[in-house]
Amino acid sequence: MRRIATPCNERALLRRLAASRLTFASARGGIGRLAGNKAATAAHVEAVIGRGTNTAGEKARFIAGMMNVLSDVLGPGLADESYVVLHEVDKDAYGRGGMSRAERDRQRVRLTHI
Repeated sequence: MRRIATPCNERALLRRLAASRLTFASARGGIGRLAGNKAATAAHVEAVIGRGTNTAGEKARFIAGMMNVLSDVLGPGLADESYVVLHEVDKDAYGRGGMSRAERDRQRVRLTHI
C-alpha cells in the first residue's frame, strides 16, 4: 500500500509520504450491507494535513488518487461507500518526532535564511 500511495500523496498534496501519516482500514467479505447493497470490500483512509497547506484542487486530486490506489490494491469490488477523509488541523496542534508542524516550519525558515 505504501509503495502505491506514495506517488499519489506526492503528486496530489505535494508532500513526501515520509512526512505524512495515512491511516487505512478495510474490510473484506462479511461486512454486511452498505447503502442497502451487499458489499465485498470497503475501505476508509484518513490523512491529517496542516490547515491551509493545500488547495481545494490538491485535496480533490488526493481523494480521487487514493480511491484509485484503493481500487488497485483491493480490487474491482471496492464499494462506493469507501471513504477518504482529510482532517485539516492547525499546525501547532499536531506534529511528529516530538515537534509540532508549526515549529518544524519555523526551523525550516530559519535554516533557509542562514
